[in-house]
Amino acid sequence: MPSILRLPIWFSHHPGLLILAITLLAASIATLLVLIDRILVAVGMARRFWRTAAALTVGLGVWSALYIGLLSMRLPLPFSLNLSYQLGALALAVLAVYCGVMALDLIHTRPWVRGMIFLLTGLAAVATHWLMFSSVEMPANIRYRAVSFSTWLVLVAGATIAGLWLLDRRLRLRRDLAPTMRILFSVAMGSAGIALQQAGMGIAELVPTPARPVSVIDQGYMAAIPVGLTVFGILGLAAITVSNERRIEVFITSLTDRSPDALFVFSRTHILTYVNPIAERLVGQTKAALVGRPVWEAVPEALSAILREPAERSATENDLACFEFCYPVSGAWYEVYVQPWPDSVAVVLKDVSVRKSLEEQVRHQSLHDPLTGLANRTLFRDRVEQAVLDPSRREFAVLFIDLDDFKLINDSYGHQVGDEVLSTLGARLLDCVRTGDTVSRLGGDEFAIMLRSVSLAEATEVAERIIEAFGEPVRAGGRDVTVSPSIGIAMGEADRADNADELLSNADMAMYDAKARGKAQVRIYDPEMYRAVRSRLDLSTELRRAVQAGEMVLHYQPVVALDTGHVLYLEALVRWDHPERGVIPPSEFIPLAEETGLIVPIGKWVVNEACRQTRLWQKEFPTAATLAVGVNLSAGELEEPALAATVKGALAASGLAPAHLVLEVTESSLLGHTTTVLHHLESLRSHGVSLAIDDFGTGYSSLAYLRRFPFSIIKLDKTFVAESTASDRDKALLGGVLDLARGLNVEVVAEGVERHDQARMLQELGCPFGQGYCFTRPLPPGPMADLLRKGMRTVT
Repeated sequence: MPSILRLPIWFSHHPGLLILAITLLAASIATLLVLIDRILVAVGMARRFWRTAAALTVGLGVWSALYIGLLSMRLPLPFSLNLSYQLGALALAVLAVYCGVMALDLIHTRPWVRGMIFLLTGLAAVATHWLMFSSVEMPANIRYRAVSFSTWLVLVAGATIAGLWLLDRRLRLRRDLAPTMRILFSVAMGSAGIALQQAGMGIAELVPTPARPVSVIDQGYMAAIPVGLTVFGILGLAAITVSNERRIEVFITSLTDRSPDALFVFSRTHILTYVNPIAERLVGQTKAALVGRPVWEAVPEALSAILREPAERSATENDLACFEFCYPVSGAWYEVYVQPWPDSVAVVLKDVSVRKSLEEQVRHQSLHDPLTGLANRTLFRDRVEQAVLDPSRREFAVLFIDLDDFKLINDSYGHQVGDEVLSTLGARLLDCVRTGDTVSRLGGDEFAIMLRSVSLAEATEVAERIIEAFGEPVRAGGRDVTVSPSIGIAMGEADRADNADELLSNADMAMYDAKARGKAQVRIYDPEMYRAVRSRLDLSTELRRAVQAGEMVLHYQPVVALDTGHVLYLEALVRWDHPERGVIPPSEFIPLAEETGLIVPIGKWVVNEACRQTRLWQKEFPTAATLAVGVNLSAGELEEPALAATVKGALAASGLAPAHLVLEVTESSLLGHTTTVLHHLESLRSHGVSLAIDDFGTGYSSLAYLRRFPFSIIKLDKTFVAESTASDRDKALLGGVLDLARGLNVEVVAEGVERHDQARMLQELGCPFGQGYCFTRPLPPGPMADLLRKGMRTVT
């Protein structure tokens, strides 16, 4: 019966080698912790590389620690270590570490899968120890008791699994180990590993077999020290490499952490590997709660719904994607860049809310009127064009609105009041239409409305509603102001090819027709209007040519003394001697001249020609030495800054004395221009020119004009003459005006005297002068010269 050698659990060891073994295993565990941190932030190929590097490096460290641990033992029999078994043990150590790394890396897999990997790691650790023991060769057989050996196997597997579980828990809780804790954990695990190895040998029974010769290892440190130093160098190199990478990563991370843009980085398997602080605030979670989770589960659903499809498409196509979106949670606008990398995808979200707000302001300002906030001409035209091109097009209407006599409000009360009125009326227009309709201010006092899907009757109803709404006074500048609109309507019909410009032009034509018919009216465009406007446009073009070609002529109508028939002065009346149509009366072209601004050059020619012709007659006829001439001034001429200079220049050029020129101004031309007109008229009056107020009695402020302006002649409107023969009441009214004029020491001329009974009635009432067909019609220069040759008398 062979003798059995039993070793105590803590048998004799070489202390230096034992400490070296523990240190190596602790260093291997510490290196594993560093490499695991690196693995968890790597993606794709880099992640697989670091897994393999960890298995090889740490597996080598574990094997070397166990190898030196065996060499540290002082057994009662000589022993050596089998190379083949040691290589197998090295392979198992590498496998055990790889399984452990995989278990820690797959923290989001199902628990039972990770549990199986934990168990596999524990079994690989047990197998590593077993092969290490099996490599021991001595003149004895090694055997174990079942209970002791089973207990030891459970302890080895349990210790391995427990260590993995602690690391797994740390990763799941997103808790990083402090440096001190890392050292303590590594030393504890290293000591436990070597202690388990020594305990395994301590429970062995040695049965001597002298017939088995072996090599004696009596100086194990001679083999352990080179191995230990080599492995320490490899572990140190791995730690330094990871540390340098980590420093670079920390530097880059510090830059991205300070970036004002949100940054998400995730692997090709859609696992989040990095988020910066801006990204944390955007999704409302910390980096620890986000990194390592599937990206489309980690970010909010509202963000995932926007980013997922373009990010995955960009990753698949390996192409940069860029787009903008509005995040519904915060209302902020983001510019997104999706950059695919070899093993990951980076998504950058740049907050462009300020820029979008400025762009929106600029866009709004470019398409809206700054005063009223309504659409401007550009936006209105675009809306009309959209309606024209709509494939499901139905009837729609374009309304063109112009405020009647709005210029008088600006001139009388100032532009600030005018702006208040425009703003208020713009709001009233909005109240008169539906939500989908477009209200626009085209400029000045012009507005336009597009009504979608309406009939002509409905459009007319809206126009009438607008006129009714404008009837209520507007409170502006401390006063009530009433403005009436003239409205033109043009229909965009479903079966007719229109364009936006044509419809606007048609509505504009209809509006001018409404204004011509008395204002505050609604007119609907029809083709006849176009022909009338075309004719008016042609006439305007011809009028401009006529002024340049000298086709204007003057006719003269005398103002005579009712008792003697003597001529007081001649009123110069402009006529247009058209080469084809003959003489065109002023009623046809003067309003057109006022609209086009041609009234100013026409008026300048009239005053020069009238002064020239009158001075010639004064020289030619002795009885006409005191002959005067009257010239009408329009509202447009009264606004001209150079009016006084023009009149004085005409007098100087002709040699006519200022006292022989009468300037006639209508009441309507004075309305709204009192300050400017008063300055011009006072300058001319001081120069010696006589002033007459024409059409007196037709305005609202006739007496006020007599008080404010230096008029020396009143020309009563023809309605006084026509109506004063009908009743004693009208005669009494006319007599009162004559008494007022005598009291003011102002001469009175009655206009429109067409019959002799009217002349006699005026003479009986004390009216000194008259003008009209009763005496003579306006005459061209030749016939008027014949009249003057007779001694400046007409039939009385």
